[in-house]
Amino acid sequence: MNNVVALPTRSLRISLNISDPEVLNELERRDEGAPREAFAAQALRLGVLALRQASGALDADVIRREGSQLVSAVGTIFEQLTKPNGDLERILGQHLAGDKSVMARTLATHVGETSPLFKLLSPTQSDGLLAALTTTFKNALDGQRDEVLKQFSLDCKDSALSRLLAEVTITNGKLRSELTEVLEQHKAANTNFQAEVRTTLEAFKTRREEAVRSPAHGNTFEAAVGDFLRHEAQGYGDLYEAVGATKGQLDRKTGDHVITLGAESGAPETRIVCEAKAKKGYTEREALDEIARARKNRDAQVGLVVISREYAPEGVTALRRVGNDLLVVWDSDDLASDLALRMAVSVARALCVRETVANSAAETSFDHIDRSIESIAEQIRIVDDIIHSARLVKRRGEKIGAGAEKLRATIEREVAALQDHVKALRKESE
Repeated sequence: MNNVVALPTRSLRISLNISDPEVLNELERRDEGAPREAFAAQALRLGVLALRQASGALDADVIRREGSQLVSAVGTIFEQLTKPNGDLERILGQHLAGDKSVMARTLATHVGETSPLFKLLSPTQSDGLLAALTTTFKNALDGQRDEVLKQFSLDCKDSALSRLLAEVTITNGKLRSELTEVLEQHKAANTNFQAEVRTTLEAFKTRREEAVRSPAHGNTFEAAVGDFLRHEAQGYGDLYEAVGATKGQLDRKTGDHVITLGAESGAPETRIVCEAKAKKGYTEREALDEIARARKNRDAQVGLVVISREYAPEGVTALRRVGNDLLVVWDSDDLASDLALRMAVSVARALCVRETVANSAAETSFDHIDRSIESIAEQIRIVDDIIHSARLVKRRGEKIGAGAEKLRATIEREVAALQDHVKALRKESE
């Protein structure tokens, strides 16, 4: 019989003083507490996995051997406890088996027929607990019934119902006036809010349409991608180059940007080539073919295609890996989409390290990198869904005014009905 024992989950709490500007910037974007800690833990895990893959420090044979020894030792101990006439059976027999066991004697003493508890709970005992509870409940219910009837009697001017009718009569006019004033203020504020939202959206739409109509739109997107990559390269200690106007090994056009990894990267002098595309009708197949040529043209090991969200092919996820190439969808006007491009650069650097280690024939597994890429893509998809939902809420702002008008009409009807009810109650009391 094989016995598998689940080992407890380990945890380690550490306190870090962060001074790196890039790390500080990312951490400060998250709320303090669980969101920030979860992001820091995820980032630390991704870094640890990448460094571990680069160093080749994991010895699978040692882990497998030690794990087998641990399982064998646990199985021996478990068999000693559970075998016939074993320690566990002997101890349980002493305490649970037979009428003379410790458990049987204890139960007989405390809850048996001759125990004080049995006598106290007996329904035939006039001084027992059940008889006392019955009397107490009856007296309490009788008192509560009389008090409730008194509070709902119009004959008593101090009753709750009489006081309520008097208060409603006095405050009804004031309540209606205050409700009308609040609704008018809400209507005015909502009208101003809708006007501001429409003005902002129209201005934003106009700027976007002008940028799209401009013949330099593609160049503007390429420059924005270059600025982002330059900033990321500086944070990692890598070298960034804009090579769109420089001839490569094949031609001058293919490959817009190149990042060369620094000495501390784990794969120094390896290169990442980037293509920036803001082109209508651009397909995923074209992107993969073009980045393959770009890697050859710029002598790069990893390729990165940054596609404008406005022209992204239908069905393309925010971040996707195809071999040594990465496809990422980015909106230069949306700070929330920066996460996808930042993660793409990080994964591209990890793939460079992976390529270098693989070429040196180190014995290690790279499954963790692939799982991390899939996890990152899924989390980016969730962020995009949240952003989409927020935009839907903004577009529904115009419905607030209509809802407020309906609410006002409903309240006015309820106030009128309440007045009629009060008048009817007054006539009955007279």
